[in-house]
Amino acid sequence: MRDRSEIAELHGENGELNGVTLTDGASVGLGSLFCFLGADPHTEWLGDTVARDDHGFILTGDAAGAAGLLETSVSGIYTAGDVRARSTKRCATAAGEGAAVVGYVHERLAAVTA
Repeated sequence: MRDRSEIAELHGENGELNGVTLTDGASVGLGSLFCFLGADPHTEWLGDTVARDDHGFILTGDAAGAAGLLETSVSGIYTAGDVRARSTKRCATAAGEGAAVVGYVHERLAAVTA
């Protein structure tokens, strides 16, 4: 196991991984790789637009004072996936939350045009 490392290159043959080169130049031989992404939300650009926790993850639902589970502190602005505070930080969760947000946006647009 190696943490706090950045991969520069993957190496392998015939669709099989056999090693990586890290950005510090180190070569590591391996046959499988698990990448953990989403540990840093990179939401600084939002400023105070929506409420965020101490780590920068966007608050939603009750924690944001919002009516909907995926709604932020600003009515009509939603978030999903890794950037959402208290999300499970898994790809399938992000896809499901994203699909739910599409439904919420359609409902909101229908209410505005009605």
